[in-house]
Amino acid sequence: MHTPCRVSCRLSATLLMIVSSLTWPQCIFAQQHSVMRIYAAMGTPSIFCEIRLANEDCKRAAEILVSHLHAYPVTQLGTWTWVIVSADYWSELGKDIGLDPESPAFTCIEDRMTLIDESILAQKNARRNAELLRKFEMPLPQLIDFAVTHEIGHALCGFKEEYKAEAVGRRLREGELPYCSVPPKQREKLPLTLQADVWRGRHEPLEGAK
Repeated sequence: MHTPCRVSCRLSATLLMIVSSLTWPQCIFAQQHSVMRIYAAMGTPSIFCEIRLANEDCKRAAEILVSHLHAYPVTQLGTWTWVIVSADYWSELGKDIGLDPESPAFTCIEDRMTLIDESILAQKNARRNAELLRKFEMPLPQLIDFAVTHEIGHALCGFKEEYKAEAVGRRLREGELPYCSVPPKQREKLPLTLQADVWRGRHEPLEGAK
C-alpha cells in the first residue's frame, strides 16, 4: 500500500521550534522544486496538517489519528512527524513528488516523516473513499490501523521493502512486540511432482518443493 518516499522533505529543527508562534514550517520536496506548507495540530506525537486543511477539520482528523497511534509503540520512533494532507490535495501531491497517489500514506525514512491522506480519517471525498474501500476491502477504522502499522514498519526498522514493513505492521496489529528481523520470503510450492532422486537414493516422488 505504500511506496517509501525517495525525495527529500526537509523539515528543519529551527522551523519546528517556532511553530508555537504560528509560523508555518515548510516541507520542501527538493527534487521536484515544490513546497508543502504545514501547521501544527498536536504536540505528542508530533502531528501537523497541510495548510489546505481547515482548522476544525485538522483537529478532528488529528484526534482520530492520535487515538490510533496510541495503540502502538510510536514512542519507539523517537522524534517523528506525522502530516495529515487534505483529501483534495493528496492525489496532486502524490503526482508532484513522484509517488503512487492511490496509496493512503507515504513515509520519508530519511526525514523521519509520514504523510497521511485525510481520506482515511474522514469521509469528505466520496470518490476517494470508494476508491480506498474498493482497493483495500476494509472499513476506514480498520484501514487507519493498517496504514499506521505499515508505516511504523517502515519508520521503526528503516525498511524500504514493502513486504518487510508489512511483516512488522502485521505483528503490531496482532498485538505482538515489533522487531526488525524479518525472515526471507518463502517461495510458494511448485505446482508439480518431481521424480525420485536417483542420485541420492530417494525412491519416493517429491511432492513439490519449497
